[in-house]
Amino acid sequence: GHSPSLTPPPLTQKQSAKKKTEDGRLEQKDSNRSSSPASSNSKPSTQRQNTDSIDDLLGGLSSDLEKIGVHTTAKGHCAACNKCIVGKMITALGEVWHPEHFVCVACKMELSTSGFFEREGQPYCDKDYHRLFSPRCAYCKGAIMQNILTALDQTWHPEHFFCTHCGDLFGPDGFLEKDGKPYCCKDFYHLFAPKCSGCGESVKENYLTAANGTWHPECFVCAVSLKHRPHTWLRLTHNLENE
Repeated sequence: GHSPSLTPPPLTQKQSAKKKTEDGRLEQKDSNRSSSPASSNSKPSTQRQNTDSIDDLLGGLSSDLEKIGVHTTAKGHCAACNKCIVGKMITALGEVWHPEHFVCVACKMELSTSGFFEREGQPYCDKDYHRLFSPRCAYCKGAIMQNILTALDQTWHPEHFFCTHCGDLFGPDGFLEKDGKPYCCKDFYHLFAPKCSGCGESVKENYLTAANGTWHPECFVCAVSLKHRPHTWLRLTHNLENE
């Protein structure tokens, strides 16, 4: 007729104490691990923990939304981090991305709010794409981003392809080349064309070489007829631009 004792049997009490001691040891062990210098001073580990915490929060948010009847459907896996995308996303280059993970390959700038260039399946911001891949102007060496002019086996900004002597842009007459440099026709003939021994003007097209001089055909005929020496010259016809 004894009433039940309120004091637990010794065995139960011992088990309870043992369990408590084991829990305490485990908690202390975890605490020591988290406060060790290796983990506290490791930046990648800290970043990983932060990322995991954010993922846990997003997972908890998705779970809470599901409980109140709001269905959150994964929209795919981010091409950069391979994690599920639940909220906003970027669709580009045939894949989906977290907006903050769609960045320039070179400078890591986010591209979600700006345009981008693609090269071999990789996204680049405007600045880095032109810096790395655009053709260069033979005059200023700068990247050619829009209109391009090709001449003399080189590329140019259209506004930088001008006469080497006077600096003027070329008109409908085009240009002539000397030693790999472009000249307008006026300066080319003035600088490089031979001078007629008769009139002193530049000889631009067909010309004659005779009596140690260069002549316009019409000027040479006139000189011969005046001097009455029609048999003392050798007549050669040339084209100046083909020399």
